[in-house]
Order: sequence, then C-alpha cells, then structure tokens
Amino acid sequence: MSRKLWFRAWNAQLKHMIYFDMHHMLFNYGSVTGTIQSSILGLRPEDVMQYTGLKDNNNQEIYEGDIVRVEGVSIGQIQYAIGGFRITYADGHKQSMEDITQENIEVIGNTYEPPHVLPQAN
Repeated sequence: MSRKLWFRAWNAQLKHMIYFDMHHMLFNYGSVTGTIQSSILGLRPEDVMQYTGLKDNNNQEIYEGDIVRVEGVSIGQIQYAIGGFRITYADGHKQSMEDITQENIEVIGNTYEPPHVLPQAN
C-alpha cells in the first residue's frame, strides 16, 4: 500500500503554513531545505513537519508539531521518533500513535499557532 508523503512548513515571513507533497518538494522547489529555495520560500528545515497519515475526530489531518487533546482531557504534542509518530505530554510521558483512534484525538493547535484553550501563565 502506498500513500503520498505530505508535509507542511511554517513560513515565518508570511506567518502561515505552506502545504506540499514530496513531488512538489523535489521537482518544483528543487529541495525545500535547499539554500536558495529556503530563502525564497522563507522556510527552515527545522520548520518542516510530516503528515502522520492519520486524521482527528474532526477529520483534520494530524501533522508532526500538532498540539492535540486526547480522550478530551490530556494535551500533548505530536513528534516523530525512530519508528513512528508519538504524542509527548507535558509531564514527559510518551504514547505511540498506534494506541490512538480517530474518535479520541483532536487537533487543537500546533507549534507555531498554539491553541487558545491552553491555560495562560500568570
């Protein structure tokens, strides 16, 4: 079974996400992380995030760097680790994405566009 490799990257200059697939990254941009392309697109390699292949309970695609609410309570961030994607919670606990179903996860923000539902520091 094959699937497209989708990515997104935060464009700091425009302050929004740019979405692209592997084909566009290699053939249209030459390389999203190449020096010339990066400066033109305003992208840095560390700002590129991969699609996990999963969607949340609102049918929204889940990407690396997303902030998610699991089972309506726990809040964590999607990260890539060797072997796959996982959720890392504030207390340091890590959970494999294999343990998650679409019904019990919701994207509420991402690294660059944090959710408004997180408690504010006093």
